[in-house]
Amino acid sequence: MTEKPNQSLSAAIGHRVLKHYSVPAIPLQIDTVVNLARGRNVMLHAGTGFVSEKKKAGFSAINLTKLTFNPAEAAKICHGEYSFVYLSPKIFLNSKLFSSIYFSPEFQSCLALVVVDEAHLIYHWGMQPPGSQWSPNPPFVSNLPPPRPLRAIQRNLRLNSTKLVILQGELTRPEIRIIRVFMKGSMTSFTDLERLYSPISDTPNKKVVPSFIYCSTWRKTGQVLEVLAPACGTPNNASKAGSLFSRCYHSVTGDQDKQDVKRDFGEGFFPVISCTMALGLGQNWMRV
Repeated sequence: MTEKPNQSLSAAIGHRVLKHYSVPAIPLQIDTVVNLARGRNVMLHAGTGFVSEKKKAGFSAINLTKLTFNPAEAAKICHGEYSFVYLSPKIFLNSKLFSSIYFSPEFQSCLALVVVDEAHLIYHWGMQPPGSQWSPNPPFVSNLPPPRPLRAIQRNLRLNSTKLVILQGELTRPEIRIIRVFMKGSMTSFTDLERLYSPISDTPNKKVVPSFIYCSTWRKTGQVLEVLAPACGTPNNASKAGSLFSRCYHSVTGDQDKQDVKRDFGEGFFPVISCTMALGLGQNWMRV
């Protein structure tokens, strides 16, 4: 594919994205992949997908957390068994186990791309541990930081202007609307939500606009459900895990329950999720 001219390569990338994700790629995304395929490093306004999204598309992926990252998984990562490895800057910077993987010749030989969300935290990239070997040309893609951190990243990675492509743009979804509602009640009561939803007898669940209601804490996600249930005329559904109107999603929700909520919401079984930022907007939510 890399031998194709840019126009043909862009068309091929767009075709493969549509085949794997059933969502057409935005031109800015295609431009990013074309530059990476040419071995160029890229800075852009963008985010990455989620682990479940990659698995659904047929790729192997793992999200490294305290519970999932252990020597057995480390060995699998080192052998290249995962197509995508997600981890936080905290693990990248502070985990000796991950450092032993990342700087190993075996892992570097199969490393194709580094994607960084908080690039300004990767302050030690310009340093290489004694005896370690870097891959000949592992390009990286990152969100575009402010000018000062960007200059520091270029200095650490020894990147001049000819080795760095900066793409300006916004991966927006114009069909997603953020609605501002002036509040009459307190932030802790959530009573203002009662004015947004009518009884199920007036508006069936299938007619409700698919929505995320973001809360600052996991406890408040449950309080939202307690307000929504009576407003819809179903007060007994507030604590019902399989509710056909609203369910919650937060950091301490069980892993299986998280998968069920995302799957059922995506397939249209219920219209409203009460969640914390543990449920990000970086996924391809076809219903939203």
